[in-house]
Amino acid sequence: MGIGDSLKNAANKAKDHAEKNPDQVDKAFESGTKHVTDRTPDQYDQHVQKGSDAARDHLGGKGNDAAADKAAGTDPKQN
Repeated sequence: MGIGDSLKNAANKAKDHAEKNPDQVDKAFESGTKHVTDRTPDQYDQHVQKGSDAARDHLGGKGNDAAADKAAGTDPKQN
């Protein structure tokens, strides 16, 4: 079994977990995205959001992220 097979196996396990626990996965994405957007300049928020959305779409999750909230003016840390 090569590294490609190992990566494919890990990706399949992640997809299975996401399908069985969508709320938990969405919460993890929201938390991770918020962590990154809180620690990087605002100019990178759209890139963080795009990457988070791509990863979430790949796993089959849906939901809002901190970068989207910040862009929409609903960022709780700005209130």
